[in-house]
Amino acid sequence: YEALAAHGYDRALLTNFWPMLPLYARPLVWLHVSPVAAVVVVANLASLVAYVAVYHVFLLVEGEAAARAGLLLFAAYPFAFFFGVGYTEPLMVAAGAGAMWLALRGRHLGAGAAFAAGVLSRAPATLGWLGLAAVQLRDRTGWRARLGLGIPIAVAALWPLYTLIPFGDPPAW
Repeated sequence: YEALAAHGYDRALLTNFWPMLPLYARPLVWLHVSPVAAVVVVANLASLVAYVAVYHVFLLVEGEAAARAGLLLFAAYPFAFFFGVGYTEPLMVAAGAGAMWLALRGRHLGAGAAFAAGVLSRAPATLGWLGLAAVQLRDRTGWRARLGLGIPIAVAALWPLYTLIPFGDPPAW
């Protein structure tokens, strides 16, 4: 990720690393922060956002005691150490939990936009789309709210389009 933050996508093979982390780290590299430090700083900031978003989702669904316990368990999870290094997991969780928090508060278009960032962080984030759809089914939302479900799909479709333009290979990723 640090090479992508420093140099961008110069080979089609690199497009299997989705763009959100390098995209957020690149401005720091332009400010002469080392690429490794830039990626780690972005991941750590996303980690803080993820923890806050996870807490607020638990708070809305189950209350303060569950939110505290859920956040404690989430932070103590053995693989939570990945949140402190330059990986995409904190961006994916921050976007996914932030999207669920917005959806649970009835802000479905914002939830779709937030979730789109998660989709561009890691491909497994696409499964979170089902959570947004479930909230909308539960709340019996109208057509305007359902537009929020299309935002992550439309944004995810931009990645194969990007790989088509410089590399001529849409499924390169």
